[in-house]
Amino acid sequence: MAHLLPLWIVPLVLLAASALETAQPDVCDDAVGDEVAALQLKANHNSSLGEIDEMHYVIVEYHGIVAGYHTETMICPKAKFSRRDQEFLEGSTLNKMGGKIPEGWWKSWDVACTEIAYGKTSSPSGKPCSGVDFVRNRKISKTDTANVGGVISGPWKYLLGWGNKPVADMKQDVCGNGKGKLWSETAYDLLTNNCNRFTATLLKCSLHLNYKMEPPLRGWVWYLKFGYGTWSYAGIAC
Repeated sequence: MAHLLPLWIVPLVLLAASALETAQPDVCDDAVGDEVAALQLKANHNSSLGEIDEMHYVIVEYHGIVAGYHTETMICPKAKFSRRDQEFLEGSTLNKMGGKIPEGWWKSWDVACTEIAYGKTSSPSGKPCSGVDFVRNRKISKTDTANVGGVISGPWKYLLGWGNKPVADMKQDVCGNGKGKLWSETAYDLLTNNCNRFTATLLKCSLHLNYKMEPPLRGWVWYLKFGYGTWSYAGIAC
């Protein structure tokens, strides 16, 4: 003979079953949430590694010329330097030296960088930013310069800092929004709109680094802050 449950028990059984059914998705949601969080953490970690790989050093070169100097900016990928070299560049010893990299160090580095410099050719163009060179695969160990002659001494190389801004963004900062007219070849002026003013503009307006570092040369041009060697004779406008 079958045993029938009392009618008052049936609602309790149905209520318990409903509670179990409702609770089960919560467990699944937690598991899915944990998995998504783990994947997001992994993605963030990989993204961070990517940013580290894209970090670069900003190194300014000084080339001695008659009565002054010519400057260029080298953008060098940090990942291409050894751990020992990275520790030296970012350590307190170089900082105490004013950022000046010993010649024995930079001459030993086989690292390809992007060289950024301003100048003009014998047949200058009036096209916006035509005077600015973005030359890839230039070794940091080089002693020549891409766009000026008459170098008589140097170079001296200084670490200004590091960051991860793409070179294309640097170009946009100095050449975009009508600013390129200032850096055409025909706009070049030996005293007021020269390579040093461009270097200072790039450092200040795009890379947000110190642009008033004193050059390694000495002489009346340096002391008077006038001529080839001036950073700010014509002012710097971002």
